[in-house]
Amino acid sequence: MNHIEVFSALTSGKLKTILSGNLPYKDILSIVREVNTKIICENVPLSKVNMHTENFNFQALGYWSHDDFTITTTSGKTSEFSNITVTPVSHYILHDNFTLALAPDKRSKIILGFLADEFERIKCRALYTFESSTNENRVKLYAIKNRQFIKTCFHNHKAIFHDIFTLHPNYLGNPDAYIHYYINFFLIRLRLFYEKLFEDFLGTGKKAEKQLLAELFQINPALMYNQLSTNQPDLENKPVFECSEPVQQPYAAVTSLALAYETIGKAHNISADTLKILVGLIGKFKWNGKKNILGDAIFQLLQKKDENDLPMLEASPDVLATLISLLCIDSTGNSLSKATIRTYLQPCKVDKRPKEGSKLNEMKNK
Repeated sequence: MNHIEVFSALTSGKLKTILSGNLPYKDILSIVREVNTKIICENVPLSKVNMHTENFNFQALGYWSHDDFTITTTSGKTSEFSNITVTPVSHYILHDNFTLALAPDKRSKIILGFLADEFERIKCRALYTFESSTNENRVKLYAIKNRQFIKTCFHNHKAIFHDIFTLHPNYLGNPDAYIHYYINFFLIRLRLFYEKLFEDFLGTGKKAEKQLLAELFQINPALMYNQLSTNQPDLENKPVFECSEPVQQPYAAVTSLALAYETIGKAHNISADTLKILVGLIGKFKWNGKKNILGDAIFQLLQKKDENDLPMLEASPDVLATLISLLCIDSTGNSLSKATIRTYLQPCKVDKRPKEGSKLNEMKNK
């Protein structure tokens, strides 16, 4: 199964047309809907439509929550049949703690948002595959194939970035160079994500982020010379500079961090100092028990009423699952999966609750 399909289409398929100068989408959600609206069932008998919609496996399609999509039906081959379509109702923002440079124009900002949305959807699909499959060989094959898709996309699109970079060395200030840089940037991040999540299945061939960024900026000196001499004929056949070492990013995440805190803080009416404290809490809580114990404890707080018949805790299950996944790690040091916690918070998942009389249930009641 190719979960890197959108990046494949951006780098070599039909979606590469959206990278042209005239972007036909007014905002991020418009492009997310265009790409992710899908017919999930065709020509379903009317009597079975409800069964298919209720059993729709949304996580396998890259949705974190029931609230993130709508399901509609259209006429099938005859009046006795229907097609079932799923459409996103919102776009995802990045949950990972890395800094992105500000987009130089509206077009590049929309495409960056689209790349971030797809990054989160790929993570969702990969986590679902990892957590739901009981066949290790199938998981291993899935991980190997998708990492290879990522490597192929990166290899193909690196050359496109090189062509543009030689014309626009200040790549973060030029919309085209900015867009093509961030396609490669997200492909690097996806590879790192897969190699960490499927560490036990991928074996050798792993690379660090520094190595992959060095590959991205390692440009053939002949290409640099040809581009510069073509666009600046007064160079008298002399290259402007040698490219024997990887070109380093002028955008330094460390120096830009203070500005990022201020920018994000203003957008959400939070002080930069408070935001730094919140970021510092990420991954600082360790849960050593069974995950369903933690999930059930939070579920009980959502369900239990006080003397005014109000829930003891009011919050969206999706928000709570996100918070826990950010703040908590498990006994092995890995982040708690948002999808897993979200599952434990669903009222229908009674099979996930600690059983009465079990040791886990006794621990919960102490």
